[in-house]
Amino acid sequence: MRLLLDYRPALRERTGVGEYVHQLARALVQLSEDGADAAGLTVELFTSSWKDRPDPAAIAELGPVRVIDRRVPV
Repeated sequence: MRLLLDYRPALRERTGVGEYVHQLARALVQLSEDGADAAGLTVELFTSSWKDRPDPAAIAELGPVRVIDRRVPV
């Protein structure tokens, strides 16, 4: 199963919803590494902001995750 998570709330200061989304991504990546991978779980993060870019350090701490970063006007 391919899980696409909207990571936009975590692009700025990670407070409230942004921190929740970041921790949810971390838990899902951990779950996929701990055996759900056999079931085919892959986690991908989606962003679509003109100004805000994903922080490479924050993404790296999540583990093996693909980031789909498009500059789409919303």
